[in-house]
Amino acid sequence: MRAPVSVVIPTLNAARWLPLQLAALAEGLQAGLIREVILVDGGSEDATLAIADQAGAEVVAASVGLGAASGEWLLVGRAATVPEPGWADKALHHIEGGAVGRLRIKARAMRRCWRVWQATAWRLQRRA
Repeated sequence: MRAPVSVVIPTLNAARWLPLQLAALAEGLQAGLIREVILVDGGSEDATLAIADQAGAEVVAASVGLGAASGEWLLVGRAATVPEPGWADKALHHIEGGAVGRLRIKARAMRRCWRVWQATAWRLQRRA
């Protein structure tokens, strides 16, 4: 079976947090969940694109968005958040259990900003 999950991370000058986000995804790679990692970039001017390239992630323009993903499932995270340890087991259980709804995966906020505190979760959902 081909890995079912496309990870999509919207970015804009996220070089400060991106290495931590990508490292947190390692457990999903080891579990055979992640098909691809796609950064939907809004025009970063820092090292975001170089970090993504070095990690083997695909970078697409914001206008392309989720259309670049090929996985049956989408895991969408927010900039400056990192999924908490154990997320891959929860995602695998959700997928293998035949779930149809979304799964919220807890995440740590990497900066103190009201927008980040409001949404410190990643979403796993089946593609429509």
